Amino acid sequence: MSPQDAISALDRQLAQHGQSVTLRHQPDPNVAAVDVTLNAFVRDYRPAEIINGSGLAQGDTLITLSPKAITAANWPGSVTTSADKSVPTILDKIKVAGVWRKIKAPKPIYLGGTLVRIDLVAAA
Repeated sequence: MSPQDAISALDRQLAQHGQSVTLRHQPDPNVAAVDVTLNAFVRDYRPAEIINGSGLAQGDTLITLSPKAITAANWPGSVTTSADKSVPTILDKIKVAGVWRKIKAPKPIYLGGTLVRIDLVAAA
């Protein structure tokens, strides 16, 4: 499977089964927030996944995003220092079902050197 095929497959699934979330970049409260709304897969971690040393806590959520929607929206523009600006950082937030959550750990997934998916660990 090519990276483009993987992104297209993820985008189709997100369009059919994902839920709307808002990703926000605002590293400084004195700077206007940069938001993008997109579809994501959202699920809570199972108790068996929350073990000592995993860094996960009760209430943490796994959120899967497509890099295509983030890149298409030019999020967050030129206001980031991240090497790959389409990957959210721990300074960013995500709104799920009306609740803002803090990003604890972004996990970019690459296929053949191309970013094909972004998994986030988020906490309320």
